[in-house]
Amino acid sequence: MLLLGVIMLFTPGPGWALIIFGLGLLALEFSWAERLLERVLHRVGQVSDEVIGGSPVRRAAVLAVGAAAAVGFLAWSLFGDIPIIPG
Repeated sequence: MLLLGVIMLFTPGPGWALIIFGLGLLALEFSWAERLLERVLHRVGQVSDEVIGGSPVRRAAVLAVGAAAAVGFLAWSLFGDIPIIPG
């Protein structure tokens, strides 16, 4: 999972989410993975605080990119051949 997460950092996919999930699974058995998971989660918290506490321009840019991604996915799923609701 960790390897796939690292690959997804450079290709389309939820790279960081898969890395955190993989570290969470490994942290159940290995102390090194638990320490690394704590560091990654701490850094993710710092980055999110920087975005939230940043300038209004940065917050607007992050919101605009997120909204554009959501609209793009919705348009792709409605007008493409991607079924959102099975059936």
